[in-house]
Order: sequence, then C-alpha cells, then structure tokens
Amino acid sequence: MEIAMREPDQGDASGQRSWSRRRIEDGGLVITRGADSTLRVDPVGFRHGEDEVANPIALILPHGTGELRAAVMLVPNVLSPGSREGRVLLNGYPPLAVTELLHGTEISIGADSLVFRETRSALSETFDSDSVEHCARCKQLLEGGDSIRRCGTCLSPHHEGTRANSKRPQLFCASYDPLCGRCGARFEEATPNSEEERDAD
Repeated sequence: MEIAMREPDQGDASGQRSWSRRRIEDGGLVITRGADSTLRVDPVGFRHGEDEVANPIALILPHGTGELRAAVMLVPNVLSPGSREGRVLLNGYPPLAVTELLHGTEISIGADSLVFRETRSALSETFDSDSVEHCARCKQLLEGGDSIRRCGTCLSPHHEGTRANSKRPQLFCASYDPLCGRCGARFEEATPNSEEERDAD
C-alpha cells in the first residue's frame, strides 16, 4: 500500500506534474505542513519540527494481515472546518473521523492532492489463450503462451520475453520502463528513506 503525492512545482516537458510515493509501513504515515506550508507525508515519529508532529492533519495507519490488510485514515480535527490549507476531502467529500481507504481514493488537503493505492508485487505468468487483452505498453494483442508481467497495482499485462509465435521477436515491455504503461505505478516498489530519494522518485 502506498500514498502517491502530486508534486506542486515539478513537471515534464508536456506540463504533467510528477508524483512522489510513500509506502505505508507498519508504523503508518503522518500528514503535516512544514513551516513553508509544504505538505509533508512522513513515517509516524519522523520529526521535521515539534509543531508539525504535535498538529498532524491526518494519520494513515495499516490494519489487518495478509489479503485482508487495508488502511484507515484518521483526521483528528474532522469536526472543525479549519483553514483552506488544512481542509481534508476524500473524493470531494468531508471524511468521517476514521475512514477506510479504498484503492484510488483521492485525498485533497487544500490545493494538494494525494491518492491511496493498493500495491502487490508484479506477477509474472504465461498468458491464457482464453483471455482477450492487449499489452499496456505496446498495445499489441496478447497471444496464448506469451510471457507477461502484470502490474501489481492495476494488474495490466505487459510483454516480458518469450512469444507464443517463436518467429516473432521477444518483447520486454515490462522491463522497458519501471512504471506501468497504464496506471503509472512502479513494478518494483521502493521505500524512499530520505527527502532527496523521495524527490528523485
């Protein structure tokens, strides 16, 4: 499970802003604002300053185990409208004090946007000829017997190696790019341990 946060001042040549990602570990995450009003998402207990730790906007905590593992969001001041910078909305609506997060839930805090994602390890398999699907990267129709790798977040298939028709060249659409061709999640999830690593993501 992870929280993806849209970077406010970064973007590629097309003007699309990038996303930084934080995995939700056992200790959970705390959402605060820095002295410069920048939204921060850090492991519970991580300290930028005493005021940020003492006044969290929200907490995101894991619960359950195995396939039943999920995450809940706690908003301490849900009954108080607060400032525009601190107002929390889930999919456009005010949250309850404790809310279970579902895959794709959009968390808006002022002008900042975060998205909750359920993540699994990427799945390597041989494509089933009874299914009709296209590779998320190259968009070609998959054939029964093709080696594929599915995104751990949205389960979209990508070519990865051997083709059913041996006369066709092998395609490595999964390893061509570390991000899923459909949803943009990483095939191999990493946990940034520092602000520099998070920004580079």
